[in-house]
Amino acid sequence: MADISDHSATDKKSPSLLRSVTYHHWSRFPSSRLLADDDPTKPPKVVLYCTSLRGIRQTFEDCCSIRAIFRGLRLAVDERDVSLHAAFRLELQAALNGRTFALPQVFVGDRWIGGAQEIRQMHEASELGRLLGEVARQDPAFVCHGCGGVRFVPCPTCSGSRKIFVEEEGRMRRCVECNENGLMMLNLHFRPIKWMPYTGAQLIGVCYGMQAANLPSPAEVVNLYRSNNIYRMRLYVPDQAVLQALANSGIRLLMDVPMTELQSLATSSSAAMDWVLSNVAAHWPRVTFRYIAVGNEAVPGDLAQHVLPAMRNVHSALVTAGLASHVKVSTAVGAEVLESSFPPSAGAFSTDASTFLSPIAAFLANTSSPLLVNAYPYFVYADNSAQVSLSYALMNETGTVVQDGEFAYTNLFDAMIDSVHAALKREGVQQLAVVVSESGWPTAGGYGASVLNAQTYIKNLIRHVGR
Repeated sequence: MADISDHSATDKKSPSLLRSVTYHHWSRFPSSRLLADDDPTKPPKVVLYCTSLRGIRQTFEDCCSIRAIFRGLRLAVDERDVSLHAAFRLELQAALNGRTFALPQVFVGDRWIGGAQEIRQMHEASELGRLLGEVARQDPAFVCHGCGGVRFVPCPTCSGSRKIFVEEEGRMRRCVECNENGLMMLNLHFRPIKWMPYTGAQLIGVCYGMQAANLPSPAEVVNLYRSNNIYRMRLYVPDQAVLQALANSGIRLLMDVPMTELQSLATSSSAAMDWVLSNVAAHWPRVTFRYIAVGNEAVPGDLAQHVLPAMRNVHSALVTAGLASHVKVSTAVGAEVLESSFPPSAGAFSTDASTFLSPIAAFLANTSSPLLVNAYPYFVYADNSAQVSLSYALMNETGTVVQDGEFAYTNLFDAMIDSVHAALKREGVQQLAVVVSESGWPTAGGYGASVLNAQTYIKNLIRHVGR
């Protein structure tokens, strides 16, 4: 997965790498959002307690009819289906001070409006629209792409079974991520689109790998990105079919120069110009390019000597094409460039890496471009499991694990990024931005690699970068 957001040395928050499938994020159970918790600076919304069960026909029909009334008025409605989540019923009982109730029940903010009969009477008397004039509006055709409008999805951790196998304990445990029905709630924001904040969900970046069989078509992939509100992509090769599918999609692209082309672009400015014209300029502005990664973990290595000359030639070609202010040129490095990373403030590049990264960093600073970093806490943990705890690598820790001067670290990810910043400062580059271009956790094939650990890492990373 790829991130396309900056991470400065002074900002201890990591860049947003990945959120859930839409603009909302996963909400842990059993907590639920109380009526009085809504932002008082925003227009209130209608809160509709209802049921999707058809056991009592009249109740089901009442819920459907009240929902239809609000949709007709184009009101933003927060539906809380008590049959899907028991906490909603408890929440409603508390809001009504324990009084007996029949569904549906309607609130605006923390103010009770009425049940089915009261809502119908006000609607028929043309009073409902006036009473709810302050309520946020929403297009009735709007449907959440994550849950289809029902607010819940099967738990991705346990697949709805409510049980998970804990490898370290060798036994099954109750899944803590879902409710009594094996469902996970999406924390939806039912308000007009124009009020939606530019959240980390919209900074999602997912790497588009093409080395596999039976892949969906580029058009299908682009549709998957957009339907899941993912508007950042990393593409490792300039595939023309993908670039055509990206046209007018709004997806911002980090595209690699393949390693096989580094030498030719480094030694020939005309080759770099041809590459930019064919793969960037030909698709601009229909495709929004943000970064060009000249080599992926090429430093240190046999091709390292070609990275900076190729970067310069590609940048010059972008200048000639009039795109240099829009598209930044960089290169992606991995943890192997560091000779020292602990404590983070002692971060330093190895001699082999420093030979190439020192002038690369100066070039990036001069062109206002970031350094791309592939950050994988898994490999640090797997190689040093005696010194690095699994909980520290998975971001499960809540307290300080590493104290480095004034900086306290609760997770390995932050420490890794800051060690890169420290190494850059040792090279004399003080304010160079770092963008995390990859991160993740393997599901199999190595020590500590499992589906559960991968899910835990991604989930915790989502939560961490969203703070």
